[in-house]
Amino acid sequence: MKVNYVTGNQGKFKTAEFMLQSFGIELEQKPLDIILRQVIVYIDENQTKTFTFNSSGRILDKVTGNSGRPSDRVISLSKSGRSIAEEKEQTVGGFSLKGEEKLWQDFGEWLREKP
Repeated sequence: MKVNYVTGNQGKFKTAEFMLQSFGIELEQKPLDIILRQVIVYIDENQTKTFTFNSSGRILDKVTGNSGRPSDRVISLSKSGRSIAEEKEQTVGGFSLKGEEKLWQDFGEWLREKP
């Protein structure tokens, strides 16, 4: 019998795998997909307007990189598999998420046209 086991903690996976072997249960580890959502919320006395941007990626098996928030060191949004922290450290001129500019462009255009 095979069971899918979802965890980003290799230690927990190895422990569960060892404990369940005696019962004839084989564990498979699936990648941990993630969606990071950035949200801009405009609020005034008359309305609330929300703008969102989603970035798809995965949670890594180990901590990599040294910069940014703790989550930046365990989340990858790139095909290379590098963490956000590694991308920030290795990108000359700054790091931004692909498509993130459109979020701010949409917000700016809406704000400019707002009565």
